[in-house]
Amino acid sequence: MQSFLLTFASRTATRERTHFFTTNYDRIIEYGCDLAGIKVLDKFWGKVAPRFEENPSTIDFYYHTPDAKNKFRYAEGVVRYSKIHGSLDWYEDQGTVYKDSLRFGAEKMDLPSGTTVYFAPREPLARNN
Repeated sequence: MQSFLLTFASRTATRERTHFFTTNYDRIIEYGCDLAGIKVLDKFWGKVAPRFEENPSTIDFYYHTPDAKNKFRYAEGVVRYSKIHGSLDWYEDQGTVYKDSLRFGAEKMDLPSGTTVYFAPREPLARNN
């Protein structure tokens, strides 16, 4: 998966960033990007309690070129990412959408409201013989 995602994260300077759109709630693409070292622009801002903010799509990662004065280039290894229907690690609090720092493969998430959301059955499923 890492090499597959890296093909999309690499681009020539004349092309727009790759923008992944998905209807999935799972986080497999984010996980693959983390493993491959790809930075993801997903409209969440902040480190402790990332919150969703509509912003211009012109926000990006750039670096200053050492050989030219006041010239910047797009950083490599960056993609845009949109989850159209939300995600397992998103929650809403007083009208603002936040992303929880849920580890990959977690079985549950405790929301600030005190609610616990389970992603897998807590008890083994009964088998019919």
